[in-house]
Amino acid sequence: MLLWPENDKTCLSEFQTQFSQMVANSPSLEFVKLCCSPEVPTSFYDFLTLNYKELMISSSALKLPVKIAKGFYSVEDFENFEFKNDLQYIEFGFDAKDLFRSSWKNYENIFCECTNLKGIKFCDWTLVSVESWFSNIPSQPTVHSEIEVKRRNFLQSLGIKILAKDEFNLKEQELFKSVPWRLEIDINTDYESD
Repeated sequence: MLLWPENDKTCLSEFQTQFSQMVANSPSLEFVKLCCSPEVPTSFYDFLTLNYKELMISSSALKLPVKIAKGFYSVEDFENFEFKNDLQYIEFGFDAKDLFRSSWKNYENIFCECTNLKGIKFCDWTLVSVESWFSNIPSQPTVHSEIEVKRRNFLQSLGIKILAKDEFNLKEQELFKSVPWRLEIDINTDYESD
């Protein structure tokens, strides 16, 4: 099911009523995906969090307490994420090679706030395995490779695994099985409001 709550300019109270009735009248419901514009009010997310938090497994909307966050395209996005403690897995929208960038200056504090984080997937990890990432360290270390190794080792010291695409997808499927139905919220930045 795909919904755009703001398409018909439905007010929040109408959406709450309609959504709650739809869920109650759908006994075989498996998946609901809400696609929203970035202008959706905070009260919309508050309603979903209050009533459906346990069903929100993954989302690219960085305004919700989910177990799997997708869509962090910068360290700053992640640093400002309010619900770090709820996260178990993160799918970053940047490459693993970006670990050496200076924007990661506060990464230790950021990841220490993620007490339940178990794994990270980077967008460039499609067929790459963790072993090949560690074996790609040059024989003559460079400043970048030393920083990258330090950051990888730090993540591992917290028990955070670097996951390949298949491993990440498997973890996601396991979490999906833990709920009767799942709710996913996606922010569509291409949406143009009238």
